[in-house]
Amino acid sequence: MCDVVAPYVQNESIMDYFDKLGSKMHHMHIVDSDGASDSYIMPGEGKMPLKELMEELKYIKFDGTMTADNVIYDAILYKN
Repeated sequence: MCDVVAPYVQNESIMDYFDKLGSKMHHMHIVDSDGASDSYIMPGEGKMPLKELMEELKYIKFDGTMTADNVIYDAILYKN
């Protein structure tokens, strides 16, 4: 499984993970992030390069399973 938030907030290349895992990557966990923490926010609301991620998955012909978290970061709820 590859969870994309951890490498992203550590300024590591997510695409490098794809290259290293290769055919061993059977599941993806897709979320969005503010880029500074591993707190999840609604897809499209953060800084995660989701479009590029999807394009890369298509390019490498990823045929595994994928989950996407549709959650609202607690701080946003408290602020509103």
